[in-house]
Formats: sequence, C-alpha cells, structure tokens
Amino acid sequence: LFRAEGDAFGEGCALTVLSIACMYRSSPDLDRAEAAQRKALELVPPDLDSTLNQFFRAGLGTIELYRGHAEAALEVAEALVADAVDSGDHFVEAVVLTNAGWARLAMGEPRPEISHGCARGWPHGRARSPAAMSR
Repeated sequence: LFRAEGDAFGEGCALTVLSIACMYRSSPDLDRAEAAQRKALELVPPDLDSTLNQFFRAGLGTIELYRGHAEAALEVAEALVADAVDSGDHFVEAVVLTNAGWARLAMGEPRPEISHGCARGWPHGRARSPAAMSR
C-alpha cells in the first residue's frame, strides 16, 4: 500500500513494525527482522528524515541484542546517542539511552549514573552521551 502510493516514510515505518513483530514472535525470526529493518533504512536515509533514520538504526541495535551480541548493540546505541545529541532529538536520545542501558545490563556493566540524567534536569540540563558520562 505505502509503496504503491510512493510513501517511503510509511513503508519504512511499516517495515519497522514488521521487524519488531518478527523479533517478538514466540519463535523470533531475526534474519527477517534485520532484512525488514535494513530495507526501512534504504527507504529513509538520514538526509530525508534524520529522526526516522536514527530510530530505524536503533532497531538494528535491538536485533543485535536479541542475537546475543550485546557489544554490537551497545556500539550502535552509543553512535546514535552522539547523533541524537548533535541533532537535538530528545526522543531518539531517550530511546537509544534505554537501548544502551539494556546492552550494558546484558554485558554485566550497568551504568546507573546514565539513567539519572532525568533526575539531573534532563531535558533542561540535557542528558549526555555515554562517553561524556564517564568523565
């Protein structure tokens, strides 16, 4: 439907929903989830819509986490936090900080000080990237 209408945004979002559905099935199909997510990224490059592209990239990190690749998931999340901070996108920043937290928990490296960004005044005081939080 979205493709027939030439709606890349709608098609990308529908593919992301398909990707999520593939991950949350009783027997996850992570290969199909990844293929759908990569197609969404092709349809919505960063120069077309930075927020959706970052959100779609975050989905790839979630798939890595589901595959048991916590370090790869963390790498995706940390790169996206930096992009979200640079672009001022609070929504994506919050999503990928959460994803980074899940990856760190899976690695046995919780970082509770990162989650306290809200208590320190975020979004007014701004949460910082995981790299900046270590300083």
